[in-house]
Amino acid sequence: MSWRRSIALFTLLHYGTALLSVPLAQAAPIGGQVSAGSGTIAQTGSTTTITQDTQNLAINWQNFSIGSSEAVLFSQPNSSSIALNRVLGQDPSSILGTLNANGQVFILNPNGVLFGAGAQVSVGGLVASTLSLGDSDFMAGNYAFSNGGAAGSVVNQGTLNAAQGGYIALLAPEVRNEGIITATLGTALLGAGDKVTINLDNGSLLSYTTDQGSLNALVENKQLIQADGGQVYMSAKAADTLSTAVVNNTGIIEARTIQNVGGVIKLMGDMQVGTVNVGGTLDASAPGGGNGGFIETSAAHVRVANDAKVSTLATQGISGNWLIDPTDYTIAAVDPLNGSSYMSNTALATSLGLGNVTIQTLTSGGGFGDIIVNDPISWTANTTLTLSAFRNVDVNQLIDANVGATGAGSVVLRADNTGNGPGSIFGTVNFNGAGAVALNTGTADIYYNPVSYATPNIYTGNVTGGTLNSYMLVFVDNTSAIAQNKIYDGNTIATIDTPFTFLTGPDGVTAGQQVSLSAGTAAFNSKDVTTATTVSFSGYGLTGLDAGLFSLFGQPISQTASITPAALTATITAPNKVYDGTLTAAPTFTITGGLIGTETVTATGTATFNSKDVLTANLVTANSNLLADGLNGGLASNYSLVTGQTVATSITPSTLTYVANAGTRLYGGVDPALTGTVTGYVNGETLATATTGTLAFTT
Repeated sequence: MSWRRSIALFTLLHYGTALLSVPLAQAAPIGGQVSAGSGTIAQTGSTTTITQDTQNLAINWQNFSIGSSEAVLFSQPNSSSIALNRVLGQDPSSILGTLNANGQVFILNPNGVLFGAGAQVSVGGLVASTLSLGDSDFMAGNYAFSNGGAAGSVVNQGTLNAAQGGYIALLAPEVRNEGIITATLGTALLGAGDKVTINLDNGSLLSYTTDQGSLNALVENKQLIQADGGQVYMSAKAADTLSTAVVNNTGIIEARTIQNVGGVIKLMGDMQVGTVNVGGTLDASAPGGGNGGFIETSAAHVRVANDAKVSTLATQGISGNWLIDPTDYTIAAVDPLNGSSYMSNTALATSLGLGNVTIQTLTSGGGFGDIIVNDPISWTANTTLTLSAFRNVDVNQLIDANVGATGAGSVVLRADNTGNGPGSIFGTVNFNGAGAVALNTGTADIYYNPVSYATPNIYTGNVTGGTLNSYMLVFVDNTSAIAQNKIYDGNTIATIDTPFTFLTGPDGVTAGQQVSLSAGTAAFNSKDVTTATTVSFSGYGLTGLDAGLFSLFGQPISQTASITPAALTATITAPNKVYDGTLTAAPTFTITGGLIGTETVTATGTATFNSKDVLTANLVTANSNLLADGLNGGLASNYSLVTGQTVATSITPSTLTYVANAGTRLYGGVDPALTGTVTGYVNGETLATATTGTLAFTT
């Protein structure tokens, strides 16, 4: 960004409130020129009206701003229509007045976009971005926005409202919401990165990807984002491991259940270097009935403020889940203040009163992926705390789901959540010091790698009350069986050469216990020859007298295999032909066998006579064929047909024509010699080459 642009953007974004009382020269959009599609621009007084004639319309503006007493209206064919407004000038866009559209509006300005405190935006869908999008991609529906090298910030201090099922998307290296965003049954997306792709369909935002991060990516919400029955995404991705990516929430985010549709809230930071700071309110509850929604806060570091309120509570249904997905995670009364992932024990207890909570660690951001409970956790609600660690779960203080002997909570402690075992070095559940679990009516499920399968750690001394289930993790040896190729048979059923076996642990998985794998199923990803590439497995479990001591980690991993075409049989017929000097025949193929079920395919091809001559030609042989798709799902690519079919037939003589030359004689004289021309020869032949007989004349 140039120095002049930086100063202009700083002025608008950091002193935007003060600017509201200062009249802006030429605040209305100016210099609009249609660059793609068809439409008209009309300005009457303080109102600018854009009438869109085509489904997509792109306009290049010198400036796209709206003063506090001004309005910009888009009249579009329908809610799926999109009007792209691209700013080519040097000034940021300052939206202080009214912007209305019955369809979707894109505002692209690399210098920055500000929706001021008085802005009122009501649209079917909105993209406000400092990233770029070319006309060719826009008209083709390829909405991949990228940083052209000087992308500024997008800030909302006003009110942005999307139609029901619509969307608000703010995309830039830095995005801040200090106002109100609503998208009921739709999507609110605040995305920080240098390249972001969105997928739209009929006025709705279906998905997004951040394809390239920014040097200092920042997304934050300080006020209100509301998408009841919909989704709220706040996402920041770093450019590399030397840059930063931060997602902050100190405001209110609501995606509550309505019309029996649960909401989704996701605060997604970079999994290598990113930080998500959870404060304020995240509400995916179901206050009006139905089940609670889903909340995810994921980054290399996830820090939860002590006063944060996170709820997926459903008083008349099933409460939802809050997933916290960092690297190492510490639960303690005192923040270590080192920037690591952290939540206080009291904040966690409060959250468990408002829904289920899952803490799930990885190692993508460094560390070992451990979860450490350093201070007591206590709650009474009928909710579940799940601690799922990449390596160890270390319980150093009491987890109390039996407060006052009335608690109904449950606990899941899972080590080695990516299945690196067997062996305790790959992750286990440890109770140290005052570490314990207290239950009332709830359940404690513990999944761990033992030091030895021969000496299970039952954990009976660590869990009181309720129901305890402890399971040693066992693993499938993915190399012990090989998926087999097969001939097309019209289904996806796959087979293996031999049954799968366990991956042997340090002392053998069956040391002293009776447990074995129960058979599962194998299936191709497709029944068809051209698309069947992998075999996946499901339904594998454990059987045996001691199966209850174990938990099978996952299913066998997918393998590569293929389906080859099924062989068909066919007959041919070929008509007699008149001699033409070639071996070519005109065969008709009839499929006689090999088709699966009611499928049909058709066959065409070529064939030749055994001789081109009348006296010796008596057999036609097929020498090539081509299959074509038929009925009832019959695909030519699923079948093959060998050549060589034969049929008896013959060649009949070709008729020649003799045209005599005119001749004269004198009366009483000798007849002149007969001369003329023979026609009807084929393939360049002549009388000398065509026959060894004599030419006979008839009268």
